[in-house]
Amino acid sequence: MALVAIILFILFVLIGRTIIHYKLTGTSGVKLTLDSFSSRSFSVYSTLVTIGWWGIVLLSIFEFIGEFHPLFNFGLTGIIVGWSFVLLGISFAVTAQYQMGKSWRYIGSKSDDADLITHGLFQYCRNPIYLGGLIFFDGIIILLPHYLTLLFVIFIYIAIEVLVRYEEEPHLKEIHGEVYNKYCRKVRRFMFY
Repeated sequence: MALVAIILFILFVLIGRTIIHYKLTGTSGVKLTLDSFSSRSFSVYSTLVTIGWWGIVLLSIFEFIGEFHPLFNFGLTGIIVGWSFVLLGISFAVTAQYQMGKSWRYIGSKSDDADLITHGLFQYCRNPIYLGGLIFFDGIIILLPHYLTLLFVIFIYIAIEVLVRYEEEPHLKEIHGEVYNKYCRKVRRFMFY
């Protein structure tokens, strides 16, 4: 069940948005530079998100083929709640990506020409795409309840915090200056903190 959710996430949040961005702009939205890879925080992010993501993917595949079993069985309620989180997370991320329009860039990509988006979901949360991803992974924990799932999701949570705090926010402060600082004072990073 978790494997189907991961496939939907890949199709809609990762691949789908890249295709739409390409149709809008003629570029994929991926603008990685050597500077992106040389920073310590991006290296930490990359390591943690790789371990977390592939850990969850492998657990989901092993569950699908019957080689891995959840520690708890939440029954139909768990399926409904888990899928509600998964679909809410995907919807949240895709909506925020759409609201970014041509300013959207793939994770870790830096651009000096992107507008600061403050409308739509961005008026409530500075990082609604990541928040959608975090909600999605909460759903995965419910669909595949095991301490390993929780551990891999914690890696992803930490990775996103590192990326946002030490890569994206300093870059946005650099290109948008006081406008971004005012936005930060008004709107929280992930809605609740």
